[in-house]
Amino acid sequence: MDDNAPYLIAIADEGSISKAAQRMHLSQPALSQRLKQLEGQLGVTLFDRSHTPLAPTHACQIYLEWARKAVEAEHEMRREVSAVASNAVRRLQIGTSIPRANSMLPDIVARFYRERKGCVVSLHDAGVPETHNHLLAASEIDCAILTPVRPEPSLCRGEALCDELMLLAAPSTWNLPAKKARDGGLPVVEPSAIANLPFIMPPRQLKHAWAIRTMMDTAGARLDVLMHSCSNEMTWEMIRRGLGVSIAPNTFTLSQPKDQLAYYRIDGFASLGHLYYNRRIDRSPSEDEKAFVSMVKEWISEHPLLASANAEQSMPL
Repeated sequence: MDDNAPYLIAIADEGSISKAAQRMHLSQPALSQRLKQLEGQLGVTLFDRSHTPLAPTHACQIYLEWARKAVEAEHEMRREVSAVASNAVRRLQIGTSIPRANSMLPDIVARFYRERKGCVVSLHDAGVPETHNHLLAASEIDCAILTPVRPEPSLCRGEALCDELMLLAAPSTWNLPAKKARDGGLPVVEPSAIANLPFIMPPRQLKHAWAIRTMMDTAGARLDVLMHSCSNEMTWEMIRRGLGVSIAPNTFTLSQPKDQLAYYRIDGFASLGHLYYNRRIDRSPSEDEKAFVSMVKEWISEHPLLASANAEQSMPL
């Protein structure tokens, strides 16, 4: 931060060099000299001295806007450093599945920071069993949320949060042959109808990529693969541009623009599995962890594309 910033702010606030000098515990000549030196360095006049109180020039207003932000940033930095030194900062280490977190967690994390001041959240990729179990065993995470990994009894206790249902995503301008759902939910398409459409295959490393082929083979429908995508982002962009369709878990669809894409249930396609909240068995969850999980559950309950997990599939916490 510029050392002159607090002095210039004081002059602007007080409208007087003498009053600002008293506030900053300086003599008036010393503060006047500091102001002249700064004006010389910048090559501009910062205050119109013909006005009483002193009036900031346009150049000064620009400087003040920057200076106030710099002073506040330094104060915030000092508060955070002091909080760390006194162990006042709480931390919540969460393992998660990155593709699902990208779709589901931004709203939840934003709400958490609004309501749980003083807690820093760190997210870790724990979407595969080996990484998930290692992070829990090494106490590098407090819990795992929204992972497709079943709880390992020796490490954690778990609760199924929601089902992952496989949905067909298509450009909203395409009129696909579909049946109305009996429960008033998403329209339903037959696997045979998908076989006639240009298909964008999701990245091979994702679990649902091999599940798509298995389900389509079981249904006796062969995919007309237009391209193999390198990322989820590329898959969604190609669909939005009208190049083809793809299949993804309902948890992947929530961050996509609803006016550009249409979603369908696929007749005969089973659930991909559950997403879990897995917590360590060696300690009780903190109040921050409880609050975060509660927000996740509320968020899930508010989205019609997510189906609640069956109670008998859950393990009690």
